[in-house]
Amino acid sequence: MADKKIIKSCENIKLPGSDGVMPIAGFYGPHRPFIREGYTTLDYMDEKYFKMIKDCGINLVSYIEYDYANNPRIFHEFLSFAEKYDLGFFVTDSKLSVDMTEEEFSDRIAEYASYKSFAGMHVTDEPSTDYFPNKLEGFDQALYRRFVSNYAPISTRINSYDNMVGYTNLLPRYHWMESKIDDYERYVREYCETCGPKFLSYDHYVFSAYYEGENPEAFKYFFENFSVIYKCAKEYKLPIWAFVQSGGQWDAFKKDLKCRYYPDAAETLWTVNVSLAYGCKGIQYFPIIAMPLGVIRADGTYDNDRHGLIGPDGLPSRYWAYAKSANEQIRIVDEILLQCESEGLISTGKAAKDTEGLPEFFKSGSFRQLKSVKSGEMGAIIGCFDFNGKTALYVVNNDAIERQEITLEFDDEYTYSLLAVGTDKTKTAKICDLSLPAGGAMLIVID
Repeated sequence: MADKKIIKSCENIKLPGSDGVMPIAGFYGPHRPFIREGYTTLDYMDEKYFKMIKDCGINLVSYIEYDYANNPRIFHEFLSFAEKYDLGFFVTDSKLSVDMTEEEFSDRIAEYASYKSFAGMHVTDEPSTDYFPNKLEGFDQALYRRFVSNYAPISTRINSYDNMVGYTNLLPRYHWMESKIDDYERYVREYCETCGPKFLSYDHYVFSAYYEGENPEAFKYFFENFSVIYKCAKEYKLPIWAFVQSGGQWDAFKKDLKCRYYPDAAETLWTVNVSLAYGCKGIQYFPIIAMPLGVIRADGTYDNDRHGLIGPDGLPSRYWAYAKSANEQIRIVDEILLQCESEGLISTGKAAKDTEGLPEFFKSGSFRQLKSVKSGEMGAIIGCFDFNGKTALYVVNNDAIERQEITLEFDDEYTYSLLAVGTDKTKTAKICDLSLPAGGAMLIVID
């Protein structure tokens, strides 16, 4: 066996997911107060907010609005609080360079690697290329300065070490971007082939696309996007980390904000469960802290429940409660799902229409012992897994409004376990009848 390539200053680092616990991350974490468009934020660099984050079920913070190169003191504060509450943290440090010697590289990281909360490096968020996307409303110039090729050298250097990880989150593809799906796949492949990633992270906020864009095809685009990520993750042997939106209208500064709050509790749960059915090994929420430009009403008051796990009033928002509930489901099933290898998916009803033609969905509607699936009009999504030789099925209610009855028929009588929040039992039968709440899911393992 070849010797491992390690950074000496990080010999004791615990990489996210290596302990058998699924990473549940949050993006845009606690910060010091600042003024934007006349709005002054709270000082979130306080122990109570780290406790809120932990109590929500999050175990990793992937980004705060600072650079270690410019403000090391903030990072030491953050790492110290994060350590107390057993939170991992990715550090942003623009002075970490590919031109450094091994000793210089190790010494630089040693400045923050002594904290147990240090989990790796944040490289960048949503980089672009010269061919994708063609349109990203209002952000074209910012993206131009953030090509994947600009970050490839440092990302590859960081990820080349066995005891280090570099975090980059990729763009989604929405219907208004004027880009073909082939260009999006090319973009994802460029990242996989040039940046040496250890996981494939991306975001696609389907409820923003659906409610704000008034696009009835939003869910087809969501699954088409997921399909590309799934395909590339399988090919490059990378785990997927998917995002869940904690609210919306992040840049709706001083608008009337008349749009309904979204996603609701069931829609949040649905997003998490569909991601797990796709085989994701990490779940992420955006944002942790409310974004200033998205919470100001036209009259100058602010909306504490528009978005963010923690609102502009410093209190847990409705999305904190939604995420906490969804994270309880993750904690019930993650030990098994982290050991599973995705073999594909099955969909019925409306879900089958939204996923029609996607290669990861079995046209037969069957998998191993599973002969058929029956559901209501909204349908079901079933993640099909190999669990150390056993068959595991993650059955998701595709209805985010109503409870749904879903029936699985096997080709024979089997003993199987059922696992979800409030359920931990074993049955022996040929038919498995499930009654799943809106957006809910059940893990089934056939013994």
